[in-house]
Formats: sequence, C-alpha cells, structure tokens
Amino acid sequence: MKTIRNHCYIGFLLAAAFFLTGCFQTKTNPVYKVAFSQCTSGDVWRQEMEAAMLREKEFHPSLELEIVDALANSEKQIRDIDSLVNSGIDLLIVSPNEAEPITPVVERVFSSGIPVIILDRKTDSKLYTSYIGANNFEIGRTAGNYIKNLANGLDEVKIVEIWGTKGSSPAQNRHKGFSDVISTNPKLRIVDNVFANWEADGVDTEFKKTLDSLVEFDIIFAHNDRMALKAYQMLRERGLENKVDIIGVDGLSGPRGGLQQVEDGILEATLLYPHGGEEAIRMAEDILMKKPVVKDNILQSTIINQTNVRILKMQAEKLASQQEQISRQQKKINDQTEIFRDQNTALYILIFSLITALVLGAMVYYSLMTKQEANLELETKNIEILEQQAKIVEMAAKAEEATKAKIKFFTNISHEFRTPLTLILGPVEELLSGNLDNKPQIKKDLSLMKKNAMRLLRLINQLMDFRKIENNKMVLKVGRVDFRNFVAEIFEVFEETARRRGIRYSLKIDLTDRWLWVDAEMIDKVLFNLLSNAFKFTIEGGEIWIKASDSDSMVFLEVGDNGRGMSKEHVEHAFDRFYQGETYQTKGTGLGLSLSQELIQLHKGEISVESEKGVGTRFYIGLKKGKLHFNDSDFVLTSGGEKKNSFILPFMVDESAPSRLEPPTEEERGKNYTVLLIEDNEELSDFLKKTLSREYIVLKADDAEQGLKIASKEVPDLIVCDIMLPGQDGRAFTKAIKSDINTSHIPVILLTAQSKVSQRLKGIQAGADLYLTKPFSISILAAHIRNLINNRNLIKDSVKDSEPIFVLPTEKMQLKINPTDKKFIKEFKEIVSANMMDSSFGVMDLCERMGLSRVQLYRKVKALLGYTVSDYIKELRLLKAKELIMKNELSIAEIAYSVGFTSPAYFSTAFKSHYQLSPSDFRNSIMDKK
Repeated sequence: MKTIRNHCYIGFLLAAAFFLTGCFQTKTNPVYKVAFSQCTSGDVWRQEMEAAMLREKEFHPSLELEIVDALANSEKQIRDIDSLVNSGIDLLIVSPNEAEPITPVVERVFSSGIPVIILDRKTDSKLYTSYIGANNFEIGRTAGNYIKNLANGLDEVKIVEIWGTKGSSPAQNRHKGFSDVISTNPKLRIVDNVFANWEADGVDTEFKKTLDSLVEFDIIFAHNDRMALKAYQMLRERGLENKVDIIGVDGLSGPRGGLQQVEDGILEATLLYPHGGEEAIRMAEDILMKKPVVKDNILQSTIINQTNVRILKMQAEKLASQQEQISRQQKKINDQTEIFRDQNTALYILIFSLITALVLGAMVYYSLMTKQEANLELETKNIEILEQQAKIVEMAAKAEEATKAKIKFFTNISHEFRTPLTLILGPVEELLSGNLDNKPQIKKDLSLMKKNAMRLLRLINQLMDFRKIENNKMVLKVGRVDFRNFVAEIFEVFEETARRRGIRYSLKIDLTDRWLWVDAEMIDKVLFNLLSNAFKFTIEGGEIWIKASDSDSMVFLEVGDNGRGMSKEHVEHAFDRFYQGETYQTKGTGLGLSLSQELIQLHKGEISVESEKGVGTRFYIGLKKGKLHFNDSDFVLTSGGEKKNSFILPFMVDESAPSRLEPPTEEERGKNYTVLLIEDNEELSDFLKKTLSREYIVLKADDAEQGLKIASKEVPDLIVCDIMLPGQDGRAFTKAIKSDINTSHIPVILLTAQSKVSQRLKGIQAGADLYLTKPFSISILAAHIRNLINNRNLIKDSVKDSEPIFVLPTEKMQLKINPTDKKFIKEFKEIVSANMMDSSFGVMDLCERMGLSRVQLYRKVKALLGYTVSDYIKELRLLKAKELIMKNELSIAEIAYSVGFTSPAYFSTAFKSHYQLSPSDFRNSIMDKK
C-alpha cells in the first residue's frame, strides 16, 4: 500500500514539474529596468535621441526602457530622478541640461549602488559609471579651424557667436574650443556674443539687438542648428542672407535637421554632434551583465558641408528605412513568440491534466484501500487523547493544590515574621523607656533597631496587601468620610518633619462637598506613601504641597514637590511592581506606588504621575463621587444599619532626616588616625561612623565625587568605600585614588553585596587592599583596618564617645474634665513625657501606645487640650526647656537635646517663635531679675 502511495506522489510531482518547466521555460532570462531622464532642449534633437534608443532597445530584450522628459527644467529633472529611483530601477541614464544642479542627485544615486550613465553632457563630479558623448571642446576647435580655412585670402573676418545656455557645460566648452583657434589668428575676430539659451526664441530676442546695433560681421557660429536656422531667417528678413555664412552644430537628419539645411544652402556647414542613444543602450546592457566598460566614451564628430552632405543624408535615410524594416520584423517575431507561448502552455496544461487524472485515480484507489487502516488509527488516537485528557485534569488539580499551598505558605510565613518582629520591638521599646540618660549611643542604636523593625513590618503589610489583591481577597470597607478633615489630618502628620527640615509645606482644599464615600484606610495608605516619597526626595528648603478640588462627579487630589524628579523612563515604569529607578536604589523597595495604584483602582479611580528630572514630581488622583460605583458588599454596616468606615492607620516611618557631610571637630582632629567612609546608605554610614569613631577620626561622604574631594584635601589614613554608589562606582573611585600620586598610598577597603569570585577579582584589580562581602562583622572590619594601618606604621590614639542626653519628667496640669478623660490625658502626658528626649518619637508611636487610630487621637486631643498632637508635644518640650533654663544648670545646647530637639539651632528658632525671646536672652533676663 505504501508503494502505491509513493508512486502516486512521485507521478504527481513529475507532472507538476513538467507543467511548470513548460510554462516558464521561455521566461527564465531576467529583465532589467532602465530609466532615461532627459532634460535637453530642442524637439528634433531630443526626438532623434529617443528614437535611436528605442531602435537599439529592440536588439536587447533583457532591457525594459522608461523615458522621462523634464523639458529643459533642471528642478523637474531632479524630482523625476528621485521618483525613478523610488520605483526600483536597475540603471539610470541621465542627459542633463545644466551640470551644476544635477550633480548632487547623480552622486546620491550612484552612491546608493545604482549604475549611472551620463549622456551628452557631463556633471561636475566623477561619481558615475560611464559617460557617453562628444567632446564639445573639440567641436568648438573644429568649427574654428573650418572658419580659419574660409578666411584664407581675406584681410579680416568678423564673427558673431550665438551661444547655448551660458552656464551649461556644452556651451562653455564649445566656446573655449572655438576661442582657442580664433585667438591664434589675428584675421579672425569675434565682434559679438549672443546668449540664446539653445532655442530659437532666444535668438529672436538677443540676435535682434546685434542686428539693430549695425555691427558688421561675415560669419555666424551657432552652437546648434536650431539657432543657426533662426539667425538665417532674421538675416533673410533684412536681405543679408547672402552676405553672411552660417555654421551650426548637430547635423541631424529629417526635414528640419542640419543635413537638410546644408543641402538647401541655408547653412555653410554643420558639425555632426552624435547623441549617443544607441551607444547608451549597449553600454547599459554591458554594465548590467557585469561586463567591463570604459568610464569615458568620446563620440567622434565631423564637418558636414556641400561636399559630403548628400552622401550622409542618403546614409541616414537608408538607415532609417532599414530600422523601420527591423522594427516591423521584430513585431512579427514577438507576435509569433506570443502565439507559440500560448500553444505551448495549452499543450502542457493538457499533458498535466492527463497525468493528474491518472494520479488522482490511483490516489482514489489508495484511499479506498486505506480507509479501514485510518479508522483503526483514529480509534487508537481517541484512546490516547482520552488518556492524555485524564492526565491533564490530574495535573491541573495538582497545580491548583500547589498554588493554594504556595499562597498558604506565603501567608503563614508572613504572619510568622510578625512574632519575631514583636519580640524585637518589645525589648527595644522597654529599653528605650528606661533611664538611658548617660548612654546616648545605646539609645540611638536602639532607636535605629526600632525604626528598621517598624519598616520591615510595614513592608510585610504591603506584601500581604499585594497577595490579597492578586487573589481577589482585598475587600473594600467603604464609609462616608469627611474628606476635608481627612486630608487635613494626614497633612498634619508631616508638619513637624517639614518644619524640622525647613520645607515649605502647604495644603489647599477647595471642595464644594466635604463628604466622600471611600475606604479611608486604603486612601490613607496611598496619601501616606505619596507624602513619604515626597519627603524622601525633596531636599531641605524645598517645597511640598497637597491640593484637593472637585467637579460635579469627581474629587481630585494633587501631591507635588520640587524635589529631584524622575527621568522619562522612570515615569513610564513608576507603577510597576518592584521597579526602582537607577538613582533610587537605596530609597525603597518599589512596592509603594504599585500598591497605591491597585488601591485606587479598587475605588474605580485613577492615579497618574508627571515628573521632570531636577524640577519635581506631581501625582494626580481622581476619585468618583457618590456610591453607585461600589458593590453592596463593599460597605461596612453598623449595628443600626448605617454604613460606616473602618479606619486603621499604617505604620509611619520618618525617613526624611537630612543627609549631610559632618566634618571632624577640633577635638577629633587630635586623634591619630583618619578614616574616610564613603557610603550612600545613611543608616549604615551612621552606624559605621559611630562604631569606628571610637578609634578613628571618621570623615563621611555620600558618593565617589565627594569622596575624591575629601581624600585629596584631608589625605586620610584609610578609606572604606561601598561599591554600589550613585554615579561613579567604588571600583572606579578606587582606580582614581590609586592613580593619583597624592593618594595612591592610602589603603582602600571595598564593601559590597557582590560575592562572586569574578566580581571580587575586579575589585582587587582596581587596586583595593581588601574586599569585604556583606553582611560582615564590624569587629572583623575593625581588625582589618588596624592591620592595614599597622602595616604602614601609622599609629594614632583612639577617640572618646560623645556626651549623653538628659531627659526631664513632664509638667503637671489641672483640667476640669470627667474621670475617663482625666485618665486619658494622664496616660497621654505620661507617654509623651517619658519619650520627650527621643527626637524620633512621633505621632504614630503615640497612636500605637494609646491604642487609637491617628484620626481618633487627633480629634480627642484637639477637643480636650485645644492642640494638635504635634503642637502639644512641641509645647510641652518648650515648657520643659523653659524650666531648665530658669534652673541654669545646663547649657542651651544640652537643654535642646534633653527635650528632644534635633539641633540647638532648630531649638532656638522654635523657642524664640513661641516666647519672643531667644533662649540666651531669656536666661539673661532671669539672671538680671535675680
């Protein structure tokens, strides 16, 4: 059975091959597209050139010729050439009118790989494949020598030269050749030059001026026969035709050609100017067939006068007659060829049909024989498909179970993180609440631990929110919210941070309706995240703002800053999960904005960003008014059936502390060793500086550029540098240090999270003395520093720790309120007083201690005390500072730190703003009273 099937296939393929071979055997030769762009003047000469090309093309069936006439317009010829090139020609023939304007387009075509044949008139460049044309200079010389012979026996011969276009190369070359001969014979003199632009109309205008001027002349040399004939006609009108001999150029056949004019006695002579049409077609085929060709092909010319005009005219007429016969015969051949092709095609179709019928018959027989076999195969395949389907169902079930297991594991492990975090935060907070007045560094370390533990908890919360969104388990808890107060309360959380950093912080609310249906917890997370980012990336003295407005159907929020801004690429990916711009690698996780977008979309709202690097960033939020866009399940109901909002505030982490270089004090300069620390992570940098400051003077830099400046100025004993830095990385910095003679002796320790051998090798090759992989032991780092310094015999004294910060208890207050509120205020004051000296203590810490949300706490404190929480903490700190100043036991700086201000300068500003006296003036006034 297989043998029969194979024979059928072979027969069918042979039939197809036989048919295709017969149909296309006469069409195997390639056809090349040749274009001729003509721009010369003169109908007769142009028609003669085109006719010659068409006659010669009949002998070259592989060429397809397209002729485009620009009618002596160079600009049109340029457009024509561009159009021809775009149509996909294989070769270009160009006959320009003027050389200069056409040269650039010819160069461009030639440079693109298309062969170019220049016909009749050259361009101003050598960028062409081949040139075909007469030597116009020699034509001018031939005309001059002929006139020179006519002048034999005469005392003087006066000549008028009628030019073609003055700027064209043929006219200039003919004049140069003509003048070359005339200038050597004193009897010959050109008395006038007529510029006629190759056409009879030009002669009619310009030559009339010569005749009107009564200039006497004996001979006219015209650059072509058309202008010569017009000059003769004008002489005849004045009866001067027998007094002047006229010599032209072209020698074309036909009733208006130069040959006829010489035979009729109108012209004394004409110079044969071969157009080169036949030669151009032959040259085109040679070029396309990759045959070698001559670059410059000069066509010969000759004088035609009464001695040879009859012979040349008869030859031209005979040639035209023969060419006409050839054309008729070629047409008949083409007709017969077409008939042959049609008959041949019909024959092959018939043969193919017969073979196909035989093959189809065999295939039908084969199909009948194999039908049973196919049915058996189908049954077998059906069984296999059913088995595979069962396997797929089983695999899908397993995949679903695995997915559920992964989600369960992720949820469980995320919850498991909370237990150790609690165990970390508990003891840390307990230690912070103790008496650490004499241990400021321990308190600072504990605060750092707490801050980062809270940040880790916040990241876990964000991850949990993402998992909820991915699994459609993020549930809205929509309620009716006083949106005006809601935005204002969020704004107040960051007021203290803005004041401390000198940031212009403003809120503008323009709402016609203060109530809005939203999930306040989600919107709070969004605004908190946007404001946190704004404070992260806005420098001291910058500006941050919130604007709220509405329309009939929407509420709009804008959170903007004039911070560092984002690049265009960063803006495009701002809401992608885990995306971080290259400038922000140490600033976050890439979760916040993506989560914010998801939460806004759950509200059927929109969020977008506009940013420009170095200018600032603006986030825009649009929320729909009303509640029709929510599902009934999105609302929270109270026991009375009212829809209520559940609001839980996210953890707040103040990450907006300023980053600046801290030069060593005069006391520190007494230490023996100086270590330059280059680290862009502020917390790691502060921790290393604190630890290393026990033994060394530590200079800090945030990037390589700043580090290079400090290294060149201070020349430290050792440099500790992170590899991953903004701008220039640590390896490039090390190479720069080791390349500078002033700093090449300084040992360099590179810190990095890159642990691959190849990466470590690059660090050593850059000149690093030591390469430490994170995480590392601070004691090992310190030991390496000591060893490197000892190896260079540089020994200095270590330094002492900074002075501790003193903390005072709270002030007593008398209020007429109910017992419950008294208990609240007492607990509130005790917590604030206990944490007063902690400059990082903020509203969110207080919310957590009191067990209230931020909104609840703000409203209660405002109602009972008349202060916002931030203002009350500040008021209490200033009141305690006033008491300490009155006791006159501590310096102003010590008092500032003891009541929780971050710097004496900020303390002095706040004190003067509140009491209208600076702390020093207030102390002096107290001393004066005593």
